[in-house]
Amino acid sequence: MNLRSKLISLFILAVILLFVWLMIQNKSKKSYLYPDFGIDVPENYQSLGIDVSHYQGEINWAEVSAMTILDDSIGFAFIKLTEGTSLVDDQAMRNAEGATEEEILFGFYHFFRPSLEAKSQALFFCDQSKEFDYTLRQ
Repeated sequence: MNLRSKLISLFILAVILLFVWLMIQNKSKKSYLYPDFGIDVPENYQSLGIDVSHYQGEINWAEVSAMTILDDSIGFAFIKLTEGTSLVDDQAMRNAEGATEEEILFGFYHFFRPSLEAKSQALFFCDQSKEFDYTLRQ
C-alpha cells in the first residue's frame, strides 16, 4: 500500500469516525418525524430548509410552502444549479420559478466533481448563476 492509499484510507476512517461521533451527539437533541418524508426534523431551529435537484423530479412548490409540523415550515431552499464543468440541472429554472412563486427564499449550489479542475467548475457555476435574479436574505 503506497502513501497515497494510506492517506485516503485514513481520511475515510476519519470521516466515518466523525459521522459516528456526530450521530451519538445528535441522539441528545430533540427532533420530530416528518411523516410525509420519513425524516427527522430538528426542533427549535430558527428556519428549516431543503435542498433540491432533478433527482426529486417535478416539485410541487405549493405543497412545500404549505408543509407545517409543530408550527415549523420550510423557510428556504437550496437548488442545485450545476455539476462539474458542463451540467446544468434540468430542473433548476423550474425550481427557482416555483420557489419564487411561493415566496420561498432560495439560493443555488454546485455539485463539485473532484476529478475536474476546481477553478473551471467555479467559473462555470458563476456563469450559469448570472441567468437568475435571486437572493437569500433575512
